[in-house]
Amino acid sequence: MEDFTVKIEFPINGTNDRTSLDQAIRTLGNNKGITEAFLKENILIVEYYSQIIGEEALRVLIGQSGLRLAEEPDAPEKRERNPVKRYINRLAKSNEKRFGNRRLDCCDLNRKEA
Repeated sequence: MEDFTVKIEFPINGTNDRTSLDQAIRTLGNNKGITEAFLKENILIVEYYSQIIGEEALRVLIGQSGLRLAEEPDAPEKRERNPVKRYINRLAKSNEKRFGNRRLDCCDLNRKEA
């Protein structure tokens, strides 16, 4: 059954203390579907059965165990090829910057906020 296991690495935030790290790793190792969890430098390595537990569920378990993962850089946005969609996206960003996330109301547009 070793063929069905997956190893994944998670960079760990450096603010975790050693005792909480050890306790969290033991907690992770006791979960169904996780065969092994260990720490190598600042990287948490987890081996699990992908048929039993998914990567997102694994991230939730890691968060519940008290470990803080390092922020992963966001993937660069792909440029939209359709010029109309690009215009609408720019307009939406501009409106969000100007009006925030509140609902637009014609009565509020011409009033100055106090």
